[in-house]
Amino acid sequence: MSVEITEDPIPQAVKEFLVVFKEDLAGVSFPDVSVEILEKLSEEIHDKTVQLQEALALVSAAQEALENAQNELIQKANRGLAYAKVFAEGKDELAEKLSRLSLGKPGRAPKKNSGEQPEPKRSRTRKNDVSAQEEPAA
Repeated sequence: MSVEITEDPIPQAVKEFLVVFKEDLAGVSFPDVSVEILEKLSEEIHDKTVQLQEALALVSAAQEALENAQNELIQKANRGLAYAKVFAEGKDELAEKLSRLSLGKPGRAPKKNSGEQPEPKRSRTRKNDVSAQEEPAA
C-alpha cells in the first residue's frame, strides 16, 4: 500500500530563488544563507517527505487491519448470536436477553486506493417531481 504526497513540498518561488541564487549570486553568501545551505535544506525536505509517505502508508495499513479485525469480530459475534438464539429456543429468559441484542452489520471493506474517483451516488426522483416534469398530452 502506497500513499503519495502529490504537492511538491518546496514552494515554486523558493525554487526560483534558488536558481537565481545559483546563477546570479554564485559565490555569494549571507549570514546563515548560501547556495549550499539552501540545497541542503531542500534535500532534507525531500528526505522528510519520503519519511512522511512511509509513515502515512503504515498508518493506512494499520487502519485497514483494524477495520478488517473489527468486521471479523462483528461477523463472528453475529454468527454466535444466531446460534445462541437457536440454542435458547424453549428458554424464555435467555431468548429474551438475546432478542434485545443488536450487534449491527460489519462495515464496508476498506477501500483500496486505486486512484479512481468513486462513482457519484444516484438519487431517486420523487413521484411528485416526476409528475410535475411531465407535460399533459394535448
